[in-house]
Amino acid sequence: MAVAALVTGILMVVYPAGNVLGITPALLTGSGLSNYTIPGLLLIFVIGSCNLLAWVHLVRSGARAFTYSMVSGVLVIVCILVQMLISQAFHWMQGFFLGAALMILLISLQLKGRSLI
Repeated sequence: MAVAALVTGILMVVYPAGNVLGITPALLTGSGLSNYTIPGLLLIFVIGSCNLLAWVHLVRSGARAFTYSMVSGVLVIVCILVQMLISQAFHWMQGFFLGAALMILLISLQLKGRSLI
């Protein structure tokens, strides 16, 4: 998920009209934004970096690895829900990443010894 967020964020900053990603500025209606620069920066520095941090701690078997993974999952869920609320639109990829983030959260909780279910 870190790679997807970082690559997509970079493409949004470099091509702020969204044309390279197949998205239009019309999706930003109601958000107060005219292009994808700010969403791209948020993807890079919030979602991408947090997921990358979680991955590094998982590889190194760090004590906080599952905590970082849970935070990453929650951040992605919140980000996608905010996207859907602002744009009033739904794309299958949002559903895919929402499901992936939910699985990351649930698996991290389970491995940490807690459970939501």
